[in-house]
Amino acid sequence: MKELRVLILTGIHLHLIDSSISCLNKLRMLCLEQCCMPDEELSIIGELKRLKILSFSGSDIKSLPEKLNELKMLQIFDISNCSQLKRIPYGVISSLVSLEELYMRNTLSQWEDEEQTRQSKIALLSDLKHLNQLTTLDIQIPNVSYLPRNLFFDKLYSYKIVIGDLSSFLETDFKMPEKYETLKFLAVQLKNGSDIHSLKGIKMLFEGVENLFLELNTVHEAHNIVHEAHNIVHDC
Repeated sequence: MKELRVLILTGIHLHLIDSSISCLNKLRMLCLEQCCMPDEELSIIGELKRLKILSFSGSDIKSLPEKLNELKMLQIFDISNCSQLKRIPYGVISSLVSLEELYMRNTLSQWEDEEQTRQSKIALLSDLKHLNQLTTLDIQIPNVSYLPRNLFFDKLYSYKIVIGDLSSFLETDFKMPEKYETLKFLAVQLKNGSDIHSLKGIKMLFEGVENLFLELNTVHEAHNIVHEAHNIVHDC
């Protein structure tokens, strides 16, 4: 089927990924969702250089192949709900230079800080700043301390960004919006002396945010955030 443009496989146990998939050089969309498949064979997807949409949503992959850095035309990448995914190689995300939409909800919960990541060659959150075409982002980050100081999301048209312990949020009236809903949504949890004031990139989101959820240590801290965010908006 060399003329195939779209291939969607859902809920399938793939003992192996047929090497003939590399012959589908006209493929634009590949969805392997809620599938069980061997990580070591995913590298072949990097040969599908015309791919514009790639989804592993809900699948049991544990690591992304470095070969994905060859998908220069990829516009939509969905690795949401990949609960076993723990490793994204350094440079893979930043290599997707045409990427417009990135979905990472319920994925990669064990972020490391910048120094640890350089040593282990795992993707940094700062890789996102290289995605100049990015307009949509859905991501959860366990702690505000993992965010680089120079990471700015001000060009995003739609975002759902959760910073903090999601299980703690769910004990309140917190409700996550739908993944593909167009919305500017921000939830931030600050505990144990965490400081958001040094993260101008996050506070700039306050200017256009539509849904804002804050879990803070004190009422005084909430007043400071609102006051400083107001000043940032006017300075911009």
